[in-house]
Amino acid sequence: TLPTRSFDAYRYLLAAKNAYYFQDYAQTWHLTRLAIGLDDEFIDAHYYFSYVNVVLTAVPLEGMTAEDHLRLALASAERIIELAPHDSRGYSLRGAALATRGDWEGVTREGKRLEAMGVPLADMKFYAPVLMSLGNFGGAIEILEANCD
Repeated sequence: TLPTRSFDAYRYLLAAKNAYYFQDYAQTWHLTRLAIGLDDEFIDAHYYFSYVNVVLTAVPLEGMTAEDHLRLALASAERIIELAPHDSRGYSLRGAALATRGDWEGVTREGKRLEAMGVPLADMKFYAPVLMSLGNFGGAIEILEANCD
């Protein structure tokens, strides 16, 4: 079964994943936005949209600011949490987005939430750069090593 009620949304997400692989973040952004437009409950599309917006806070798309991308990243992370509160990806992405603006209290809160949820290290790959920002290199290395298996 598809993770969405829209086959076109699913196709857009597959194309977005391919664009992301080739580091075409503008295309990834555009395609995931289209997928969400077809199915606002498509968690995987929100996941990629949130993540690509976190990346784009460093190099915003033309006509956008880092703050625009941060708002979009947080909105999609919040939507994941709303749709699937037990899915760690929303919290992990929210922590990564908060790190882009230096909200270390928020980042720490999300890290504690992930820890309390018992999230396996292999499911926290987007949290590793956040830990590095906090100076927790050992924790970041553990996560990255768990993702190498």
